[in-house]
Amino acid sequence: MSAPHMVGAHHTWVRKSEAYARRMAHRLGHPAASFGVALLLYVISLWLLLPRNVDPFSDSHFLGIGSDPSLFIWAMAWWPYALTHGLNPFITHAVWAPQGFNLTWDTSVPSVALLFWPVTAVAGPVVAYNVAIMASPIFAALASFGLCRELAHRTGPALVGGWLFGFGPYESGQLLGHMHLTFIYAVPLLAWLAVLRWRQKIGEGSYAALSALALAFLLGVSTEVYATFTLMAAATLVLIWALMPADRRVLASLVRPGLLAYGGSLALTVPFLYYLVTGLAAVPAALNSPLTYSADLLNFLVPTPITEFGGMAAVPITGHFTGNLAENGAYVGLPLLVVLGWWTWRGLRDRWSQLAALMASGCLACELGPRLHIGGRVTGHLPWVIFAKLPLFRDILPVRLSMYFDLIVAVVATLLLCHLVRARRIVPTLVAGILVLAWWPAPLRATRVETPALLTAGSVQREFPRGITLVILPYGEYGQSMIWQAADLMYFKMAGGYLSFVPKEFANLPIVSQLYGASSPGANFAAELDAFCQSHHVSALVETSGTPSLLVKHLATLHWHTTERRREKILWAPRFRTRGTRRLASYRSIKVPKTLPALR
Repeated sequence: MSAPHMVGAHHTWVRKSEAYARRMAHRLGHPAASFGVALLLYVISLWLLLPRNVDPFSDSHFLGIGSDPSLFIWAMAWWPYALTHGLNPFITHAVWAPQGFNLTWDTSVPSVALLFWPVTAVAGPVVAYNVAIMASPIFAALASFGLCRELAHRTGPALVGGWLFGFGPYESGQLLGHMHLTFIYAVPLLAWLAVLRWRQKIGEGSYAALSALALAFLLGVSTEVYATFTLMAAATLVLIWALMPADRRVLASLVRPGLLAYGGSLALTVPFLYYLVTGLAAVPAALNSPLTYSADLLNFLVPTPITEFGGMAAVPITGHFTGNLAENGAYVGLPLLVVLGWWTWRGLRDRWSQLAALMASGCLACELGPRLHIGGRVTGHLPWVIFAKLPLFRDILPVRLSMYFDLIVAVVATLLLCHLVRARRIVPTLVAGILVLAWWPAPLRATRVETPALLTAGSVQREFPRGITLVILPYGEYGQSMIWQAADLMYFKMAGGYLSFVPKEFANLPIVSQLYGASSPGANFAAELDAFCQSHHVSALVETSGTPSLLVKHLATLHWHTTERRREKILWAPRFRTRGTRRLASYRSIKVPKTLPALR
């Protein structure tokens, strides 16, 4: 083919390619198509992060590590169980029996449990928890994508912005087991609604109603996130009022329905708020230490193992950070710092850029907490030390404010990519790739559910009467007793458990410390255990694999009737008084000694 023909063919191919690109861009401009692409992208991202050789749709494993997931698995079962059995869902006597526990002061995620009730009913609480955990980053990314798309009017850059929030360091860290801190899609959704209202795309009534529903859902996920969002929203409004005098009238049109939305959210959650207020007296002075859960200054530049690239190599540094791995999500990284710095310098005269810079700087400063942490060493005081003494702020863990920083980064990255699109196509693609790779999370982790044969669905009904109160060892957070109780649909009660804190009625008892394995059993161990069983209506102790060896040794010295099942034991309390225990004598697997008093 001659040269002129080759040139003509090349130009024809270019024109066809450009026409095809315009058609695709037009199609992606449609909301349904763009959200479909976003959903597909985020589902693929999640699939790439799932652990291999683990089926998240079975009850053999749960996604996450440590003991915290057991609390949320239990909550997935508790709320449907309580509502279908006519129980007060806010006060449970299934754990920490017989006193019970006020769940409004626990991270029991009623909003999530009710949303995934159908999954719990069909597949059980472990699978429902896994599905909810997998859905949380996707929901967060989609809501952030909607916000970024509204601000930028471009699908491609908004896809990157949504990904950065849904799969950023904060969300990746909390996915290790803090469901109440991962199901945060309401935060970007509320910001998205505010932008729509600012641009007069929705009326005051619609904005107030939709925001009220989102706030009510958020309150049912985490009271802490509800409080921090309120503080961040107030700070944003104050900065807009100060930086943009010409827009104060528009700001007022946003504030009025916003206050109505808060009033509506409180009205929708009156029962929850009632028990929240009445249960305040039983709450410890401080649930967690803001000093411990503050961001380390080095974490802004040094990744932890929750980040795929460079996280493991930096363990000699990050291993000294305070708190735990889930709460070390303050990583920013050099690429993001360069982007933020360039954006701030470029927009020195733009009021919205100033707002973003001030909010991002404020978040970073607050994340550092009351005292400066550098490589695990704690030094001078910071401004948060003042806030940490105030009632509303004292239970806020500063490092968790990184969620709002990640949202600001998502918005700024979207706007930056939109600006770069005007240059050459390869430039925004490279920048987007660098930003995503810098924050690419490490694969999710999974933990096997080890259910004792005694407490499987079939065995528990043969061994125990319904409603019996047990002490299950390992005690509390050191075992999976919460998961076993949830899987057995609250068939038995526990004089123990694992929730946000240990109730005062238990925390002050030496025997409880001994059951945890925190202290060695003393000479009066048998008498103290017997008294505990009487006062808490405990019928038996169930000893399973993992019970501290020293505790096993002392339990073996008790002259209690014992039923053994392989590596598991039931130690029957000498004088238990639990309603319905007459049925014990009829079970073939249990021989009730004549020394026991009459059962009633």
